[in-house]
Amino acid sequence: MISMRIFVYRHPAVWISLLLLLSPALGMPQYNKLFLELIMAVVLIIVMMKKPLWILCLAVLLVPLETDPEITSGFFTINKVATFAMIGMFYQIFKNHSFRKIPFKSLLPVLLFWLWPFASTIWAENPDYTLLKITHFFQGSSVLFLVILLLLKTKKDIWWVLGAYLGGTLFLAFRTVESFLQHPLERAVGYVGQNPAHIGFNMYLGLFTCLILASKVKPMHYKLLFYLAFFFQVFAGFTTQTRTFMLAISFALLIFIILKKQWVAFIVLLISIPIILHFLPTVFYERIQEGFSGADKGAGRLLIWQIGESIIRQNFIFGVGFDNFRAVFSHYFKSANVWYSREDMGAHNVYMMMLAELGFGGFLLFLYLFFYRLLLPLVKKIKTEIGLTHILLLTLMCFLIEFSFIDMLIERQTWVVVGLIFVLLNLDKQSKGMESET
Repeated sequence: MISMRIFVYRHPAVWISLLLLLSPALGMPQYNKLFLELIMAVVLIIVMMKKPLWILCLAVLLVPLETDPEITSGFFTINKVATFAMIGMFYQIFKNHSFRKIPFKSLLPVLLFWLWPFASTIWAENPDYTLLKITHFFQGSSVLFLVILLLLKTKKDIWWVLGAYLGGTLFLAFRTVESFLQHPLERAVGYVGQNPAHIGFNMYLGLFTCLILASKVKPMHYKLLFYLAFFFQVFAGFTTQTRTFMLAISFALLIFIILKKQWVAFIVLLISIPIILHFLPTVFYERIQEGFSGADKGAGRLLIWQIGESIIRQNFIFGVGFDNFRAVFSHYFKSANVWYSREDMGAHNVYMMMLAELGFGGFLLFLYLFFYRLLLPLVKKIKTEIGLTHILLLTLMCFLIEFSFIDMLIERQTWVVVGLIFVLLNLDKQSKGMESET
């Protein structure tokens, strides 16, 4: 009895939480949502002091679902949860005096890449556009990236984060397939108003986690479970009728099978593709044929890229400023000698966007970060035992292919993967350093 009193006294959040849970039942049903949010806040505060990694996993779980209004309404928004994770991370750093362990050197290329858009406000066509986009980025993606980079200490931590992300992608896949079953002739979406082209991008990290685990685990029932989860997510991606997803996933799987000689996976792939295609409607094949024939001209992308080329020619050195492609788009109709009916269009190509908005210097920083500091080290590690390296490499390869058609550079999905790659490379450097010392 005494120990219980001491427990309640030392942990007042326990009885506060119980009081809040009971309050709606005491005649105040109109405040249910408020009480639930307060309860979640109290719980997150308790957990973040001891286990900030759990809070990070909750934030990562929400990343594939971040634009779903039913999932992220109320207290469960990524910004709020990620902020709790960041506070817990800094608490752990202060508590353990682990400032010296922060990998400042590895952060340098990222910081340079982040500072260049800030500098572009000086010469931007519309500085307000630039500042608004930078604010959006630093409120979301950068916080999540820094928490991942500074909080994850072991490869086991990375696996926990991947497991959390997989939970989000599986939920997204179920929602997408449900949409397909209800409206088989339309492009499937996770919820009304979602861009179908973003669904596959959201699922790459989760589906490749399933593929690698299926190749890694020994028990057959686990293999079958992970293969089933992998192909279910691939099928969900196909139902969106996104041609870039088909291209990226096919290329990544081919590279994986050839480099790792995963012939069992190759046979499974050959068997499953006809099965997946059998359930897709004829409009799926018509959309593929349009892409090869140029009937829809890539949803106007060819015309957009012509205008983008005109923007680059006239602003090659410094660009028009971060996120100013849309702002100047309509000004270049005449100089590009094309007509396009929609104004304020994005580049639909990250490489062109970097060159048009940040100029040649910003474009080089982008290439240096994503190809030299991220892609190349993973490629060098491809011969290692199958595992984390292959998940992150395949995901990054798909991202770089997707960047040719959609702009997802500053979104959380991208920077979760960038953070995980930096953590993995830093852990490998630490292990090599310990081996050399011994």
